Amino acid sequence: MQTNIEGRLFSKEEIPDTKNMQQVKAVEVKENKKMCLRCGNNQEELFFRSPCSHCGSENCWYCRNCIIMGKMTECGSLFYFPGRTSISSRKSNYLAWKGELSPGQKIASAKVHHAVVEKENLLLWAVAGSGKTEMMFEGMNEVLINGGRLCVASLEWTFV
Repeated sequence: MQTNIEGRLFSKEEIPDTKNMQQVKAVEVKENKKMCLRCGNNQEELFFRSPCSHCGSENCWYCRNCIIMGKMTECGSLFYFPGRTSISSRKSNYLAWKGELSPGQKIASAKVHHAVVEKENLLLWAVAGSGKTEMMFEGMNEVLINGGRLCVASLEWTFV
């Protein structure tokens, strides 16, 4: 099993050695707000307290949202390899495209870039073949220039 995957969270049971790994609480509880770091759940009704065999507490919070993958408790930890992006190795430009955006695409591209800079959520929704990838280039380049990471997800719907 390859365990040196940057950013992936592992439970203690999933890895033989935590050397050179960072550690975070599996379930964070702050001011009666809870967050499961494995699945991202923060819905109050999906957390429950129970006696814990790990810490011995009678009231240890755990996440019911991702329990099918193993119990994540507030006394438990998750481990990860920190990123290795070197500031000195960063470029001023990562993406290149020699085409030209239409006026409407330029507006969408500027909104994507603005959302990246301001760390805002944005949904770029357009028909297939409309140039969504090209409209995201400026924003994606901004993420990479600043040492960030990208995940681009695409969903295709078919109506019958």
